[in-house]
Amino acid sequence: MVEKEFNRLLEATTYLSHELDVNHVDGMPVSLGHALELIIKLQERQVKEKQISHCKHILALHSQLSATRKQLSETEQQIRETHTHYETARNVPEPRSFEDEFEYRCCHRDLLAHFKKFDDLIEQQEKLELQLVEAEGNGPSDVYLTAKDRQILDWHFANLEFANATPLRTLSLKHWDQDDDFEFAGNHLTVRTGYSLLPSSLSEGLDIRLNKAVKKVTYKASGVYFIVLCQ
Repeated sequence: MVEKEFNRLLEATTYLSHELDVNHVDGMPVSLGHALELIIKLQERQVKEKQISHCKHILALHSQLSATRKQLSETEQQIRETHTHYETARNVPEPRSFEDEFEYRCCHRDLLAHFKKFDDLIEQQEKLELQLVEAEGNGPSDVYLTAKDRQILDWHFANLEFANATPLRTLSLKHWDQDDDFEFAGNHLTVRTGYSLLPSSLSEGLDIRLNKAVKKVTYKASGVYFIVLCQ
């Protein structure tokens, strides 16, 4: 995971340099190390912004849930009051007068409407509670990189410094990778028996004399000739 993030950081620096042309700050050239630390700080800031946004979302859910519960309490009180009026109107002996029948039917209608509202609020409350549980259990990361992740990332930075033989703060943001287009393709390999194998193989069949001082080198069509001082 950290290696993938390391590669993403390098891609971001390339984008900054070659696409946005951010290669100087206050007239001074930007180094690769400076650009990397700047991007890391921006990533850390983004993590904090996500945390703030998440906290605001949870607060909004709590606010909606509190308002819903308040409406439930008010609706429950309305149901009690309406039910009392309904029972009073229903217990009027028949045949009821026009006014009594109208009161009875109005109370019945209002009671059904309150029940419907109460059921809707219960459903809304359950949805909000579920959203709240999911939000509290799936918060964003607290940090961009843990202490261990940062140590691994620093190892990748150190390895990059080793490859370039200089600290990242002294590498040009724009030109540090200019030789990438000319590097050899394929996998990284090593010579098992050491690089001494190369000159040994190249010297096969040649008259090589050690500890001799070369007096003259002559180039001819037939080859190269050395005149040495005999000792």
